[in-house]
Amino acid sequence: MLLKALAIFVLQLIYVPLLTLRTTLVVKGERNKASIAALLEAIIYIFSLGIVFSDLTNISNIIAYVIGYAIGVYIGGIVESKLAIGYRTIHISLMSKNQYLVNKLRENKFGVTTFIGHGINGEERYRLEILAHRIRESEVISIVQSEEPGAFIVSYDLTQFKGGYLSRHLKNN
Repeated sequence: MLLKALAIFVLQLIYVPLLTLRTTLVVKGERNKASIAALLEAIIYIFSLGIVFSDLTNISNIIAYVIGYAIGVYIGGIVESKLAIGYRTIHISLMSKNQYLVNKLRENKFGVTTFIGHGINGEERYRLEILAHRIRESEVISIVQSEEPGAFIVSYDLTQFKGGYLSRHLKNN
C-alpha cells in the first residue's frame, strides 16, 4: 500500500516540474520541445492519477498525490529559474554618462545601445538598453551595480527579435 503512495509521490515530483517546463517552452515559442515534454507529462499523469483513482478510499495515495504536486511546483520553479530559457532586455537609467560601464558590458559580450533623455526638470539622463540571455541577467545587473550603485534597472522578457547584434552574436553563445 505505501509503495503505491511512494510511487505516486515520486511521479508527481517528475510530472509537475515537466508541466512547468512545458509551459515555459510554449511561452518561449519552443513548440517542438514543448510537445516532447507534454508527451512525457501525459504518460506520467495517466499512471499517477490511475493509481489514485483505482482506490479513492486510500487516503495515503491522495495525500501522496497532493504533497507530491505541491513539492513538484516548488522544484519546477527551481528548475525553470536554473534553465532560464529565453532572453531579457534590461534598461538601465543613469544620472550621468558612464562610458566605462558601457565598454565593460560590451567586453562581456552584451549588446548595449545608449540613449540620451531628459528628466522631469529637463536635466539630461542616460539610458542603456542591454539584450542578454536570461541566464546572464544577474551578471548584467552585478556589473551595473558595481559601477553605478544608484542606477535604476528594469528588465523585460523578450518573446521575439530579429536583426542587430543579438541575432548575429548572442544566439550562438
